[in-house]
Order: sequence, then structure tokens, then C-alpha cells
Amino acid sequence: MQSLASRNGLKAEGSQFTLDGKPFTILSGAIHYFRVVPEYWEDRLRKLKALGLNTVETYVPWNLHQPTPGNFNFGGNADIKAYIELAQKLGLYVIVRPGPYICAEWEFGGLPSWLLRDPEAEIRSFSSPYLRAVDDYFSTLFSILVPLQYTEGGPIIAFQIENEYGNYGDSSYYMKFLYDIFTLRGISELLFTSDGLDGARKALLPSVLTTINFQSKPEWNLEGLQEIQPDRPLMVMEFWPGWFDHWGEKHKVMQPEKVVGIVRTILKSGASINFYMFHGGTNFGFMNGANHDESGYLPTITSYDYDCPLSETGDITPKYLKLHELLRQLRPELHAVTIPEQLDLPAEIKKSSYGAVMMKKYISFENIVNLIGRYAPQDTIESEHVLAMEDLPINADAGQSYGYTLYRTTIPGSAVSLDIQDLRDYGQIFIDQETKGIVKWPVYNGNFNIDASNKGSKSRLLDIFVENCGRRNHALLIEGDLWNGSGKKLVFIPYIDLYGLIRTRTIPNSN
Repeated sequence: MQSLASRNGLKAEGSQFTLDGKPFTILSGAIHYFRVVPEYWEDRLRKLKALGLNTVETYVPWNLHQPTPGNFNFGGNADIKAYIELAQKLGLYVIVRPGPYICAEWEFGGLPSWLLRDPEAEIRSFSSPYLRAVDDYFSTLFSILVPLQYTEGGPIIAFQIENEYGNYGDSSYYMKFLYDIFTLRGISELLFTSDGLDGARKALLPSVLTTINFQSKPEWNLEGLQEIQPDRPLMVMEFWPGWFDHWGEKHKVMQPEKVVGIVRTILKSGASINFYMFHGGTNFGFMNGANHDESGYLPTITSYDYDCPLSETGDITPKYLKLHELLRQLRPELHAVTIPEQLDLPAEIKKSSYGAVMMKKYISFENIVNLIGRYAPQDTIESEHVLAMEDLPINADAGQSYGYTLYRTTIPGSAVSLDIQDLRDYGQIFIDQETKGIVKWPVYNGNFNIDASNKGSKSRLLDIFVENCGRRNHALLIEGDLWNGSGKKLVFIPYIDLYGLIRTRTIPNSN
């Protein structure tokens, strides 16, 4: 076993990384522990190593580990310590990217939704409430990670500060504050940032290594990175060998030949590489993120297959095989002894087909609502005005993070038109339990005619059933006042012959 005294760690000086004073090429692949069930961690990591990679990289999602203030979760697929220790057992190094913001096509970019309850906590900024929350989280997280650092006998050789911040903001004070948190909390391994080339040129934290993210134009991107820091080695922290999918889109693919060509160029230039992703896994539960462009709001699908070298189900792909052949060819010049001549894969995990499953019984929407009211009356909240899901007084006053919320009220029988404005997600509209339509943000189409034959009759029941399809997770789209669109599920309900809001019952449906 190597002594701690002989562990000098990863250094980024000159044109070549060194580990313990010896030339070292980082050949890394991203596998997020939180997107893979723990039972499959070893299978996926063994396949990463069999390809010839020497390092596994992972983000760390704050919202998974601290679902409410003061409440931490490091069990099950959130057991980052067990994951890192397993990687070490298999002979892999680890790169950790703890954020606090991670993007990752993950819900709210990994930030906990309860941050939205404090109007003073401006995220990703030099805001005192936000930074206090970050420091509280990091104090717990880093107490787990510090003993796992390479110079402490663990496998972690590097940490990333924030994520693609140059594409979002320009506060060097914020980045320096994060740097201070890392170092004061005991992080002593190599620190770095990652950005696209334009963001990297801002050089907001010049004291640490700058790495770059891209999918194409490798020569142009690497030349630009070399101009930014000519005295440090080149690292492609995110080479995207595929891409993620939004609901309603065709599955995106990147041909293996194109991937191999770009990887060859990267490695022949002397750069190190991290495949983002090597194995994508799954966005379990409500943890997918979302994007937004000129076509509207684009929630990411449950699958995070990403057209990776290793598929969502853990299968070897043609892309994987071609990359192994490339790495085997380049082995003499990569300062990497982990690249095998022949593939040595673990036994395939057996899969089963369950066939078609026919649903023979169901419970109606109204019966579900009645059951909640009967057996969990504490989960029904009454308010004089509509509350965003994050502002609901539940979960130790941390609000509702995910799931569904039913907004219920009554409207006068004389009402003839309903106008739904600023519903920041996906809502189904019911009047007297009859479906009236769907409202999608930001394309509202929230005008509904009410049957005039009932005018003057008794009041009617209005339900607006809102689904959180995923808070936005990326860059400028979550900046400034657009945060109200990322997190807050705001619902305003004016009527043609009614002003203001009626007393509303709100029924949360998840946490």
C-alpha cells in the first residue's frame, strides 16, 4: 500500500498533469451515483475501467442531500461515501463536482427549492443568505469528502468550484468566496473551474485551473484554452459524446465515428478528457430539470441515456467498442497504464421482459382528493390568496419541492369566462369535476368559456391541478427575475365579472 507521505496529489503545472510527480493523463468518465441504483454501481464502474479510463467523475446535487434546512440525506443512492470508496476499491481515481450549482439537467440545477422561499437569497451570487446556506451545506458535505481526498489516503484527486459560472455571471467576489469555503473546510486537492470557451475567458478565478466543455471544434476550443492559461495543462472537463432529450423530441444521437474523431484530436493534442457522460442513468422521481428556448418550456425526460458509450441499461454500445480501440492504439502516448489490450467486462446483468401490464382497477381523481382530506387533513391548506408550491407551510416550513399541487376554490355561478395567468408549469383545469382544458407555461392559452346556461345558479367548484415538470437548470435562463419562472408556481385567477382571488384550498401531493 502506498504511504501517505508519498502521495503528492494531482498537480497542474506546465504542459502535463502529474500525479505523485509522474506524468499523468486524466482519462475520466462521468457516472452520477444518484442516477444509478447502488446495486448497479459496481457493474457500471467496472465497465468504465474496462474501457481504459482511470478516473470517474460525479456531480453532487445539493437538493438530494439537503431536502430541507438542517435535514441531510446520505443514504441509498445518495450514499456518496460508499460510492467513492467503491471506486477506490476498483482502482479508480475520483473527480468531485459539488457545485453548489451543478446544472446536470437536474432539478433546479441541483439547488434546493427551499432557497426560493427567501426573497433575499439570490442564488449564485454574493448574497449573504444564499452563501450562509451554501456554507452550512458544504460544512456537512465536506466533512464526508475531506477524509476521502487522495493525500488523505482516498481516491479524490480534484474538485470543481461551481459550474459554468462564466456562462451565467461575472462576480469574482462570489467565486472567491466559494474558493475560501473549499479551502477553509479542508479541501486540499487540485481545484478547478469548467466553462464553455466564452465563459472561461472571463477568468473569474485565475488562481485555479480552468477547464473547458464542448462537443465540437476541438482544435478551436483547445487553442482558446491554451491562450487563457498557457502555463497549465489542457483538460476537457466535459466532452459530450451524446446529448439529453426533452419531452416530445426525438432521441438525440452522435455517431460513434464522429465521437472517435473528436476524442482522437483531443488526446493527440496532449489534453486530458472527461466523457460527460460515460453512463447517464435515470432521472428518478421528479428530479429531471428543464430548459427554455424560443419554442417554450422544455422539461427533460426521465431517461438520461445521453447516447452514452454505456447505455442507460448498462449495455456496451458500438461507441464504447470504438473508443476502446482508439484508447488501445494511443496507449503509448497517454501516460496511462490502465488501458487493457483486450476487454475484460463483468458478467452481464440479466434482464427480464414483463410484457404488457393491463390496469384493471383505478381510483378516480376526486376519490384521491377525498381520501387525502379524510386521512391527511393536515395536508390541506387554506389561504386567502394562491401560494406558490415552495411557499406552502409544509415540510418543516420548507415548502413543497416536487410533485403535484391541487388549487381548489369556488367561483360564482354567474361567471362566464375564466382566465388563467402566470401558471408557471403544467396545469389541468376542472370545473365541477369536468375537464375544461390544459395550461402549459409559457404558452398559456388560459382562457376558458364557462357554460352560460348555468349563469345565476349556485357557485361552482374550480380545480387547477398543477404538476411540477422540473425547474429550469441552465445558465442565463435562470438569471434575475426569470427565477420566478424557474421555481415559483404562481397562479393568478381573474374572471371577467370577478376581481381578486377567492379563498383557496391547496392540497400538496408530494414533498
